[in-house]
Amino acid sequence: CGNLACTPLTSVESYELVNARLTYRSADADWNIALEVTNVTDELYDLNKFNTVYASSQPGLPRQWAINVRRSF
Repeated sequence: CGNLACTPLTSVESYELVNARLTYRSADADWNIALEVTNVTDELYDLNKFNTVYASSQPGLPRQWAINVRRSF
């Protein structure tokens, strides 16, 4: 499990993340717009766990959305 204690409090379960991006480009390629989503399934996961005086963890990022607009000159 990657540490000396190797207890259920410190082991990180496996997880899978799904990200997506949909982009539209204009015919002359002067501009584009994109919709991006990270962690599409809104998976609750831990990046790591600590077991010192008390057990704690560092959670991963939740689902995030972004719209990207780009213009070329």
